[in-house]
Amino acid sequence: MNRVLKLSVVMLLPIISIMSLSTTACAADLGETPGTYTNYRFLSTSGVNVNQGFDSVKFAITVDKDPGYSSSVYWSNQFTLVGTASGAYAGLQSNGGSARTFLFSAWDTTEARPGSANSYCVTFSGEGEGRSCRLHLDWQEGHTYQFTLAYSEDSWLTATVTDLSSNTSFVLGSIKTSARRISANGMVNWAEYFEWNSPKATCRSQPYSKATFAVPQGTQGNNTITASISSVSNSTTCSDISRVTQISAGSVQENALGQSVRGAITNAGACLDIKSGLAEGNAVITYSCNNGKNQGWVRSGTDNKLVTADNLCLDGSSGIKVISCKNAQNNYSDWSVENGLIRNIGNNRCITAVGRGSDTTLEACVGSDNQKWQVVPL
Repeated sequence: MNRVLKLSVVMLLPIISIMSLSTTACAADLGETPGTYTNYRFLSTSGVNVNQGFDSVKFAITVDKDPGYSSSVYWSNQFTLVGTASGAYAGLQSNGGSARTFLFSAWDTTEARPGSANSYCVTFSGEGEGRSCRLHLDWQEGHTYQFTLAYSEDSWLTATVTDLSSNTSFVLGSIKTSARRISANGMVNWAEYFEWNSPKATCRSQPYSKATFAVPQGTQGNNTITASISSVSNSTTCSDISRVTQISAGSVQENALGQSVRGAITNAGACLDIKSGLAEGNAVITYSCNNGKNQGWVRSGTDNKLVTADNLCLDGSSGIKVISCKNAQNNYSDWSVENGLIRNIGNNRCITAVGRGSDTTLEACVGSDNQKWQVVPL
């Protein structure tokens, strides 16, 4: 299996992805998730020699369709630095139910300082050592976030984020690099579904997302030059459910096509919950909603499954529980959703809420209030 490998430093809060510039891997212990890429080129113009690099670069990202708070998706802009093999990136992330985060990271660096209030910087290691500056902030679906990466004070590179929809901005931080300019070569932006770190992750367990990436602009002195798209591509895994569409202002990256976002299934304000966490055979109950992965469900538009992270499928063959989707080979793991009823295809019975904290049951479908669910739409 050939794929772009994005090495991840896993922390409690948040999960931070460190994307290798060129590494590939064949690894049986990696899960399968979608991903998309847009590559750019800059051409020299009168007054601008792009080979000299840029003093600053601007990118913009709009998450048009939020894949859900319990999703694990990172939208990022990546670039290299003049005269070095080092790289950097900046973007925004949904962290599987933990605090959402804006990130700015650079390899082969030894100093960093935070920016606006509540931002902070840490060290990472893996593909070289580097620094990362971050801010936990619940970004909003449909808002356009412009990232400005600018050199000042010799080799200090500063990342500023502006919400163009609300006209507010903050500084993620500054990282000292060995370079003094951003390279015009090798700029790329991407959507990474970083549950590939789990060997249980599969294409069908991932939620739909859609994001628009604006074409980057580089500044050299008083001159600004706009890039053009050189190529677009999908990850080698799940490529049949990914799509990159070029538009005049940039590209639209969609992943997990035909599936829902990852979201809660609720009845009377309580969430459908996997008791004791994400493990095969655990019962499904109703519980107070908490945005956890054990309450995040993806509807598959192709095979009638309700799937959690770690590729667990809702099953009604013996009570209501979750089983590994690789074992879901009969109709008892198939569900129809209509008028709020979640009907098991195998036994023609409906999920019924008994009481918060109690196991759910399968009963004759009568349309009572405790059988009416708010389900993530396709």
